[in-house]
Amino acid sequence: MKFNLKYLIAGLVCAVIIAGIGVSSYISAMSVNEIRGLKGMIEEAKEEANAPEDPEYVKIGEVYEIKPTKNISDAYISGDESALTDDEKKTLQLASEVIKEVVKDDMSLYEKEKALYDWVTKNISNEYEGMGANPQQLAEPGSVLVTKTAVCVGFATTYKLLVNMIGIDCMVEHDFEKSHSWDVLKLDDGCWYICDCYMGVSARMANFNLNQEYALANHSFDVSQYPVANGMKYFPAFNEKKDIYKPEDVIKLMAEFIEGKSDFMSIGLKKTSTSNAALEYLISGISSRVELKNAYLDYSVSNVKIDGVEYTLALISKSTMNEGYEEIPEETIEKYDRLLDHQFGEMEGGDDGDSGDDDETDYTEAMG
Repeated sequence: MKFNLKYLIAGLVCAVIIAGIGVSSYISAMSVNEIRGLKGMIEEAKEEANAPEDPEYVKIGEVYEIKPTKNISDAYISGDESALTDDEKKTLQLASEVIKEVVKDDMSLYEKEKALYDWVTKNISNEYEGMGANPQQLAEPGSVLVTKTAVCVGFATTYKLLVNMIGIDCMVEHDFEKSHSWDVLKLDDGCWYICDCYMGVSARMANFNLNQEYALANHSFDVSQYPVANGMKYFPAFNEKKDIYKPEDVIKLMAEFIEGKSDFMSIGLKKTSTSNAALEYLISGISSRVELKNAYLDYSVSNVKIDGVEYTLALISKSTMNEGYEEIPEETIEKYDRLLDHQFGEMEGGDDGDSGDDDETDYTEAMG
């Protein structure tokens, strides 16, 4: 049942009246119209409180609202936009232009979905600093398709609208605190998949059509509230994985990946008691030793059970640096390393320079 402030206030008024001055004495002092007005307010509040909620409408804290867009996608499918508001018609036009640009008639449903996912993750930015005057514009498809900027909610609602328009069933999922949102959608195999467009901006394929078991490694949510994402047919991170048979095999694959043109690779290793920790350690070690131009290695490692077989699956992406990112000069890094070593001791196995007696850094001045 929905919380209704008007209902609560009316109830409290009645409670105070009854407890404080008695029913009969108060009623005698009230006009008939006042009594009818109070009764009407209570009845109206009851109707609102008991009215069915729109499952598409979600309040995110006190900042964002997810508003229903089914009428927009229905209008696209039917070709009848007469029932839409002017703002909804504008949203429909913008979304239709995206679909016209990237979706072709000879594509499969999966190919259409992938084309829309690629468009959203390549054309919408999650760098929204300085746009806080009207935060709701970062959450609504109509505004997002104009500004090309969104928070996670805006990515989720925009992608949902686009795939709904091409006939894909989709809903927005949230973590427990509603601090992050993404999509879960149903494809033509009858199975559900998880897509996180917001995270996909920096690691596209690592967040596309995930199986729920893998997604839970990086997403925390109430699984009882959403469809189970158990799809495998269109889970490319698993289906296109490179199998290895011992953890150290990842070294050669990573070297080839770093030198190659591909921006994504997935690696599968049959799970053992140490496979997860071993892959995590090796990939982390490689990442810390490699410098990419205007990019960095983004990776996740988790265990997933597929067809009764347990795998440790690693997803690695070459993620582009955000526009405006500036690397710290090498000499500044060396200075910072000396300061950290002086204050906290050298890192085990560290090779960040000699910090012996000949170090002439003025630590007092450097640390302010």
